[in-house]
Amino acid sequence: PTLDISSGLTPAQSPLPPPISFDSDWHASSISLSRDGRTATCITSDGRGTAFSSVGFTKGVHYWEVKLEQADIGSVFIGVAEKPNASSTGGASSIGYDSQPRLSRWHGWGFVNFRATYTAGAERVYGAHCHAGDTVGVLLDCDAGRISFFFDGVKYGEHIMNDLGGAFENVSPFGFNADGCGSGGAGQGAPSGIEGGRGGRYPANGAVRPRALWPVVGLRNPGDRVTMSGKWMSGLGVDGACVLRNALAVDEILSMYGEKTTAKEPIVSHPTDCIPEWFIRESHIEYERWRSGRWLRSVTRGSGPHQLASFGLDSDIDTSPLACASACASLGLKRALLSGDRVFVKRSAGRMLELSE
Repeated sequence: PTLDISSGLTPAQSPLPPPISFDSDWHASSISLSRDGRTATCITSDGRGTAFSSVGFTKGVHYWEVKLEQADIGSVFIGVAEKPNASSTGGASSIGYDSQPRLSRWHGWGFVNFRATYTAGAERVYGAHCHAGDTVGVLLDCDAGRISFFFDGVKYGEHIMNDLGGAFENVSPFGFNADGCGSGGAGQGAPSGIEGGRGGRYPANGAVRPRALWPVVGLRNPGDRVTMSGKWMSGLGVDGACVLRNALAVDEILSMYGEKTTAKEPIVSHPTDCIPEWFIRESHIEYERWRSGRWLRSVTRGSGPHQLASFGLDSDIDTSPLACASACASLGLKRALLSGDRVFVKRSAGRMLELSE
């Protein structure tokens, strides 16, 4: 059969998102924010102060970084927490507008810089010790209900970038609603993520209200200071209906192969007679994209553990000379770096990587 195949598919492009900043209306009185809202400083020793960011997430996969400018061991908390909105009531959240003083304690799920996770007063050994100058990356997968952390710093004179692994599982802001199967939410029938995870599923009967998880930091000692990095990525993920369509499509292809292998008599037909038209079209588009040599798919810290098997934050990079030259010009470089050029990085966030610790 003859198919009308178009090869004009290119990866979706979107404008650069603004950097995550702190919410000037949601931080403890012991924490002071910088003018641009990206740096939080502890100014008094009034409990464990918490500062919420101005951006929250309810779906998809998201990654951001927090740099420890000044920090004592065990005095900095980095993670996510629920934050009320204008329509919430005092009983719908652990934090309400009538209980602002409760921001003097650490909320949600997070990592403490003395090698531990912290949630609801419980600590568990996890990760690595982090000091001033180090950067902590946070990976929040709302759809899977998973929180992971990354370490970017200098250890024993060497620059280290480590994936610290999963810190929390089954922390989904959706609860057991039509779209998700996590353990968060605040509706009837949605068990708490702290009280049992996936152990015991109960119908929500439409009472689950999706919640947002907001990046937060907690500071305890005066002088502690952290800065939200301008490096962050977000992906909206794939909803349940799309996952179902993909599963049915895979089943269609596998069933086609199964019918051919179980047939008692040899089937004499054109090779493409049994292959769905959509499969041929999409395969040709992928082939033309690969043959052009223009696009390079690169994994990031937000990518899933298995390539092409998850909905992580993979990046499609345009390696054409024009795109490379434009990117270098926007960075203020004096010469263009093209695909295949090698660059030695000797400085990270103002720190010399070759100096001893």
